[in-house]
Amino acid sequence: MKKIKSFAFVPSLNTLALQRIEQLLEYAKKIALSQPEYCKKYVKLAKKIAMRHKIPWGCKRKQLFCKNCNLAYTKKTLRLSFEKNFAKFLCLSCNSVYRIHLSKLLDKYKKLAKKQVL
Repeated sequence: MKKIKSFAFVPSLNTLALQRIEQLLEYAKKIALSQPEYCKKYVKLAKKIAMRHKIPWGCKRKQLFCKNCNLAYTKKTLRLSFEKNFAKFLCLSCNSVYRIHLSKLLDKYKKLAKKQVL
């Protein structure tokens, strides 16, 4: 007997990987304050999936999590300061600094930048 092939839509691996990355990052944001260990695990796993499938991490995702300790930036884990045309993100758990130009800043941080720089 021949097998009948179904022509149903099967999403590609990259779209599945993107969906999984977004899910993991949402979980990490939700539990950042209550369970920071799990937050770090979720971000590490999302980064591994992105590297495996060659999906760029991008500026927007970089601004949500610490580069060194993978902890989500919240009001209690982030100190944000502005100098001329740059914003500095200081992680309070590992003291690492991440600088970014104001033109690439997320909308929620741009409101703060306009108040302090101008």
